[in-house]
Amino acid sequence: MLGLTDAFHIGFSAALTSITTAGLGLFVGLKNRRVVLYRVFAAYSGCIALWSALLAVHVFTGDRAVAEFTGRYLHLGAAFIPALFVHFVKQFFADEQRSFDRAVIFSLYLVAGILMLLCVNGTLVPGVAPKYGIKYLMIAGPGYIFLVLFFVGCAAWGLARMLLGYLRAEGIRRNQIKYLLFGSLFGYVGGVDNFLYLYDITIFPLFPFGTYAIPIYVSST
Repeated sequence: MLGLTDAFHIGFSAALTSITTAGLGLFVGLKNRRVVLYRVFAAYSGCIALWSALLAVHVFTGDRAVAEFTGRYLHLGAAFIPALFVHFVKQFFADEQRSFDRAVIFSLYLVAGILMLLCVNGTLVPGVAPKYGIKYLMIAGPGYIFLVLFFVGCAAWGLARMLLGYLRAEGIRRNQIKYLLFGSLFGYVGGVDNFLYLYDITIFPLFPFGTYAIPIYVSST
């Protein structure tokens, strides 16, 4: 695989991520549609699948119009991933009982909605340009940093809450949280590369292999 291009690894790992997370989300969502925890996790997986599917098309297309469309709209999924992750973690640990917690979740979805509008109007991704062997790679606009900060902040909180839950848990519950924690940590560390290379930050092996970590996360859940 080392002999393949950076573009191939970015695109192929995104396609693999889309297939695995879509399958996981469908499986969990159909398992028990009446439980909020399951529905939130299915939506979370669906947003990852949407983001990664459009990223794969974005990387492999040779059509500028398709690249501009996918580069802009793949962030619709990315905007809601952080809010859904926090919502899932709060549901998992039954932290959503107080009105304060519900207000926090509502606020996160509101921020995600604002970022979604910034995706649509081109503030986050104003265009495309050739880079890393990709014919048309999205360009990060001035507002893109707000998406990055939102993503990193929510991921850090969710992982910290999982760590706290792991340290407090015992027996089977502790083991369950362990797989979820380390799988999520592995996935987020690998996935963050998709932000870094838009700012010309490439750290081997995160670039270009980082996104392969997300299907590994799926296999651990």
